[in-house]
Amino acid sequence: MSVLKVRDLRVSFTQDGATTDAVKGVSFTIDKGETVALVGESGSGKSVTALSTVALLPDSAKLSGSVKYRGTEMIGAPETELRHVRGNDISFIFQEPMTSLNPLHTLEKQIAESLGLHQGLRGEAARRRIIELLIKVGIRDPETRLGAYPHQLSGGQRQRVMIAMALANGPDLLIADEPTTALDVTIQAQILELLSELKRAEGMSLLFITHDLGIVRRFADRVCVMQGGEIVEAGRTAEIFDNPKHPYTRKLLAAEAKGGPDPVPENAPEIVNTHDLRVWFPIQRGLLRRTVGHVKAVNAASISVRAGETLGVVGESGSGKTTLALAVMRLISSQGPVVFMGQDVQGWKSGALRPLRRDMQIVFQDPYGSLSPRMTVEQIVAEGLGVHGTEPGQNKRQMVADILTEVGLDPAMMHRYPHEFSGGQRQRIAIARAMILNPKLVVLDEPTSALDMTVQVQIVELLRDLQRRHKLAYLFISHDLKVVRALAHKIIVMKQGDIVERGLRDEIFNAPKSEYTRALLAAAFDLHAKGSAA
Repeated sequence: MSVLKVRDLRVSFTQDGATTDAVKGVSFTIDKGETVALVGESGSGKSVTALSTVALLPDSAKLSGSVKYRGTEMIGAPETELRHVRGNDISFIFQEPMTSLNPLHTLEKQIAESLGLHQGLRGEAARRRIIELLIKVGIRDPETRLGAYPHQLSGGQRQRVMIAMALANGPDLLIADEPTTALDVTIQAQILELLSELKRAEGMSLLFITHDLGIVRRFADRVCVMQGGEIVEAGRTAEIFDNPKHPYTRKLLAAEAKGGPDPVPENAPEIVNTHDLRVWFPIQRGLLRRTVGHVKAVNAASISVRAGETLGVVGESGSGKTTLALAVMRLISSQGPVVFMGQDVQGWKSGALRPLRRDMQIVFQDPYGSLSPRMTVEQIVAEGLGVHGTEPGQNKRQMVADILTEVGLDPAMMHRYPHEFSGGQRQRIAIARAMILNPKLVVLDEPTSALDMTVQVQIVELLRDLQRRHKLAYLFISHDLKVVRALAHKIIVMKQGDIVERGLRDEIFNAPKSEYTRALLAAAFDLHAKGSAA
């Protein structure tokens, strides 16, 4: 008996009298111990298909067809039966951990909730199991992290906590929706190896949703390629990769960010620089909250970015990449000069900084968490114009329409809300919000991590084009070294708050000096090399 059997699944959503068909007659099976990958662009219906398996779709969704878990029909099943299956027999790892974790509860409480509900584990027994799970997914010093809240972790660390929660009850079927999106390459390899080990040890089955075809080739037994709500091609992984029959499959396999950025003019002005920048967070204990030490997030960081130049910042999760960027933007406290457009803005109050905010913008890693769910796309993108004003004679709505077109979105959708878009579309909205103000410096914190490969290529081209036309300075943070190679002029490599290597793009990729840099490059490119050899 198959663990999961999906037959002629159809899902539609009705809103304001209009019906949208999101999934159109999808059929596939997952056998015991098997990994099936769903691959396709954002909006192709992958996540909707996965959520349909245990009825996690909103009330506006209409389902038909059949979804059977070990012979039991899930569509139309009683809520009590679905509740037993969810999180116990079928468990999920979601794409956006910040919106999946409760911001009001500690990590220990959130993982313990599932253990108590399904296994009856409480107290010290639950604590031991939680620590064991956190160690498995690569969280350092888990005992010190139990009392942490989601906002106190990096994006990659939050994703690892989500994976720990999903694995807590030893599920029969794990549905992983972009489980390595927020992870750096070394941890990505560890997590994939962990999932492989769990499969072998426990006979667990896996439905793996991803846009990273390198992972699919290495990791999946069978592949289903989705486009426009339909499976256009399916088969054994080796067959799909070696002999793709559908034009869309061939397009996905050919998609990869290539080339490099335009050269920076010799006389390009410096937009921002720092010298020995330091960000230390105090560790306070006791009734009087005395400082007993510091978390040294960034140590003695010196960087410089000119107009039309991209500085790539790479390193593992928790290495200080985002903390450095937030300090440069003066969004967190730091020590050491931050010179922006010729002025040392270190120590400036928020009122003095406000006129400069138009010239420094940021695109965050988690688009859903950074977009207000109560605002339409038009309101979100135009928000900065309301704060900073527009040039005389310019129409705000037309400006929004123009920038949406530029990032590949239909302006007719500007009245919609963020939850009505796919992950990739939401990231384009976030990029449009930053770009509409014509800034001088843009911090890009993993802007392509949530995007499928074809859209990654489009966004890389878009960022290059915007930089070319507006002489933008980019601080580009990413764990995807292929995208870094396509965008960055210079690169710094960070490890535990320190810059361990810096240099021009070709120097870093062709002749890395640091052992840590070599390890990162090996993890990034060996991941795909192993798949190619399979």
